[in-house]
Amino acid sequence: MEGRAAPALDDGWDRLTLMRRKRSSEPETGRPEISVVIVAGNHRRRARRAIDSILDQESDGRFELIVMDMAEPSRAEPLEIGDARAKRLSVPTWATFGAARAAAVEAAVGPVVAFLEEHCVAMPGWIHALVQAHRGPWAGVGAEVHNGNPGVGWSDAIYLMGYSTWIPPAKRGEAPLTATHNTSYKTDLLRDFGDRLPELLTAEPILQQELRKRGLRLFVEPEARFQHENETSLGSSSVLYWWNRSLGRIRAVNDHWSRLKKLAYVLLLPLVPWRRLARLSLYFFRFRRRGLWSLIRQAPRIWLLDLIATTGLAIGMIWGTTSDDMRFSDLELRSVREER
Repeated sequence: MEGRAAPALDDGWDRLTLMRRKRSSEPETGRPEISVVIVAGNHRRRARRAIDSILDQESDGRFELIVMDMAEPSRAEPLEIGDARAKRLSVPTWATFGAARAAAVEAAVGPVVAFLEEHCVAMPGWIHALVQAHRGPWAGVGAEVHNGNPGVGWSDAIYLMGYSTWIPPAKRGEAPLTATHNTSYKTDLLRDFGDRLPELLTAEPILQQELRKRGLRLFVEPEARFQHENETSLGSSSVLYWWNRSLGRIRAVNDHWSRLKKLAYVLLLPLVPWRRLARLSLYFFRFRRRGLWSLIRQAPRIWLLDLIATTGLAIGMIWGTTSDDMRFSDLELRSVREER
């Protein structure tokens, strides 16, 4: 296992050391079966909905909720939880989204860590289904994704572009990928990545790629369902651009892309949205014909969004820096998503 440096950034992060000690000495009989992680930003109402959706779960197993609070104190109300199953840790606002999630993995007591974005709502049975699925040989278990704000602006286009593989009814079984930022993993497998974990939890497709390289497998469990609230305008979807910039930088470093390969990707960039739209159309025609008309209506927006995403990916591969991760984190935790 690679070495891990304990984050000693402020009082909230110092407490992680004490929590690690507690984790190592806690008897197995009192150990939660799963640790749920939510990174919370300035939008307290949004975070509260996500938190309540976990605390309201009916589960026959024990769970803990870890809330990593990245809100700006001057712009957000205090986040009071008041439930013994939950703990809140303050995270510096200059930390990254991935670093906060990695710190939560360090603090987790359960053998499984499940991530839920703050703009998502876990539907009834989510925890139970994940716990049951993780009794199998899976490194990661993903869920069925529902649109949390359908019909609002660009939400449907973003939903179809990003989550079409896992929209209802999702197919139960082994899968090459699961929904980014809302998947559960065996805790020890995440810790094995050591200092790489913050970036891999930002660029989660790379994390899943690395797990598959190690001969490990991913699974989709449709009984685990959640609602994802999507961006609603072209402007607010800039988070897509900046996340892809981070993804591009991390992928190029992780996969040791040569300058020639980067250049070839940039030259082929104009073809990528067309190729993806064609593949998505074929997928809907073969497996989801009831949603084909919706895809056709959203096709121009999907194409444009994909162009924005692939442009960010290419720029990140060539000129990306770690500041891209900070820009993405800021937008992820402070951008506005309109509700239905």
